[in-house]
Amino acid sequence: MSKLLTNGCSLTWGSGLNPDTRVVDSYPYKLAKLLDAELFDLSKPGESCNYVVRTTIDFFLERLDEDLSEYIVILQLPDGNRFEYWDDDDKLKWRAVMPTQDENKNLAIM
Repeated sequence: MSKLLTNGCSLTWGSGLNPDTRVVDSYPYKLAKLLDAELFDLSKPGESCNYVVRTTIDFFLERLDEDLSEYIVILQLPDGNRFEYWDDDDKLKWRAVMPTQDENKNLAIM
């Protein structure tokens, strides 16, 4: 059996789908069924390209003892205006940031 790794933001995660059936209605789940593959979906709403690349690399680094040729990988890269930073003040974790503009058209961080 092959393995399918998907990663991305809300589009891959299934935002906008019926909350009760989101998992089985999302394209990663349906594609895994079509391919008869085991699904590993790392996607999260609101995340950045940094998140997608970082978590995909971490996923494979944890599996170096496996036959990685069995994996099919699909990455949906979010808008380039999203990024993440390491937050030392909040339990040492990565934080997603989406820049926005204030009423004076200055760049403001959400």
